[in-house]
Amino acid sequence: MQVIFIITLFVLLSFFITEPELIFSASQNAIKLWANTVVPSMLPFFILNHLLKTTGGISLIGRCFRRPVEKFLKLPGEAAFILASGYCTGVPVSAALIADLRQKEVLSQKEANRLLAYGSNVSPAFLLSAVSIAMLGSESTGPLLAAVHYGSNLLLMVVTCFYIKPKDRFISPPKGDDPLPPFSMDMLSEAIFQSLRTIFLIGGIILCFFILITAVNASDLIGRIAAICNLSDKGEMILDGLICGTLEITAGASCISAAPLSFSLRCSLLSAVLAFGGLSALMQIASVIRHTDLSLGFYLKYKIIQGVLAFAISLLFPVFPEEATAVISRGFAHTTPSALYMPQGIYLYLIMVALALILIIYRRLCGKRKR
Repeated sequence: MQVIFIITLFVLLSFFITEPELIFSASQNAIKLWANTVVPSMLPFFILNHLLKTTGGISLIGRCFRRPVEKFLKLPGEAAFILASGYCTGVPVSAALIADLRQKEVLSQKEANRLLAYGSNVSPAFLLSAVSIAMLGSESTGPLLAAVHYGSNLLLMVVTCFYIKPKDRFISPPKGDDPLPPFSMDMLSEAIFQSLRTIFLIGGIILCFFILITAVNASDLIGRIAAICNLSDKGEMILDGLICGTLEITAGASCISAAPLSFSLRCSLLSAVLAFGGLSALMQIASVIRHTDLSLGFYLKYKIIQGVLAFAISLLFPVFPEEATAVISRGFAHTTPSALYMPQGIYLYLIMVALALILIIYRRLCGKRKR
């Protein structure tokens, strides 16, 4: 395995030397995506999540949702905030929360592994604006894609919860009214430092995958595979979109949207790619949980099944409108919509923060009355 990896590095090095313009263009697009969309949308959430963890806000929210989450999902109450974060902001914000709760032993290893799969979704803004409007050119398709994406995840989540054995459950006992740590500037500085460290790591992973996709396209590797498998032009287009989507969902979604296929087929392929999430998201999660004992085995199996399930739902229930005003001439190098990864879940976060403040005030008032 090590020899194959070294050979791959030498091949990429030769590509860097022979095709510097392509490498520069891919790097430029990756950095633009990271700087213009990922940083302004994810960095505030990383800082907010870190502050909620250190001040005890997530624990307070977990106590509110402890009973329903334990009963229906067989998880601790803190999982409610993680799932909300995963559905609103996407990868890898929820993974950072899971890693921290695992280190504090609020979650067991199996529970944390399950939550990695449950809480890793595409953000609503990416589905509603980047994919449906900027790539497909059909605003009405966005809610349908979102319904298939989140519906397949919810359905699979419910199914897996039925197979949880009692011995696999680890419900931490509810803690007493311990004093919450006071806010300080050191706490804010640490939150900013840790968040910047994570966001730069994510940017490096996005850059590597954009360069890898550019190398695959420039070498015509997909065309050669299609020729060996004796695939038609349509089959080659589908294979191209699936391979690009397996590596990075933004590139795969743009490639599928630009393919001259039927609108329903493109939407079904998009559902499969978005549900899987891509190896880029997998690497981002792996970078966040690298200091824990968590593994990505369950996550990978879950996402593969979710991708197949989303594709099947799209085919069995063809509700997508045929040939809307689709924009099929865009490539992933030109797809940088300003709303990409836009944190539209900010309102949910504000509600949770307000709820945490109310609980803090309630605890303080009850404490004074007892005295």
